[in-house]
Amino acid sequence: MRPILSAVLLGVLWLWPVTVSAAPLQDWETITAWSGRGTWETEAFAVTQGEWAIAYEIAGGENGIFQITVWGADGGHAVGVVVDLARPPDGPGMVYVHAPPGRYYLKIFGSGIPAWSIAIQEQR
Repeated sequence: MRPILSAVLLGVLWLWPVTVSAAPLQDWETITAWSGRGTWETEAFAVTQGEWAIAYEIAGGENGIFQITVWGADGGHAVGVVVDLARPPDGPGMVYVHAPPGRYYLKIFGSGIPAWSIAIQEQR
């Protein structure tokens, strides 16, 4: 429960609200996805709606730190930290991002996380 509480509290602190759910999204499609380990900066992606989701899965992170920050690709401004987990449990997670349609990229920090995967999703 601590990781979810952290993400919800972060949603209150930044400009656009964030909600967290582990429930699978129905009628949503994946725009792009990545997998890796360690620290990573994604290429830019475009969203066409004001609500979109970041689905993630962590493997072997019980002693690590996992963080996802959303950045605006057209101006380089930080939209906010949407996931900030210390000692995250293995398994899936989900955050909904309420931000204007546009181009964004992610900065992923995974210290002590052997493997992660992330997908950007929009409602069909």
